Amino acid sequence: MRTVRLLDVRCLYPLIVWLTVTTVTMAQQTRYVSLTGGDEPPYASWATAARVIQDAVDEANPGDTVLVADGVYDTGGAAMLGSILTNRVNIAQAITVRSQNGPAVTEIRGQFN
Repeated sequence: MRTVRLLDVRCLYPLIVWLTVTTVTMAQQTRYVSLTGGDEPPYASWATAARVIQDAVDEANPGDTVLVADGVYDTGGAAMLGSILTNRVNIAQAITVRSQNGPAVTEIRGQFN
């Protein structure tokens, strides 16, 4: 007769709890940018909006939206991985960056404009 050993399911409980906790997705959020914002992370309203687009991009999580108010943005930036050149806005994850009222009233200027 063959003996079959069964796995004690109690040893799986910590693994199940860990998988459940680590797979919870964060709710998508909107990060705000305005030249007159309060510049208070996590930039969750117009009153606390970042004044530099890159600051809001850096604060964002995958799936978030960075909403930029009307104006000319010509400060800030970040270098791409492995580069010494700075971009005005460096987006390194899956987020959406868009203007509140379209490109006719929102402009991102590079260093040499």
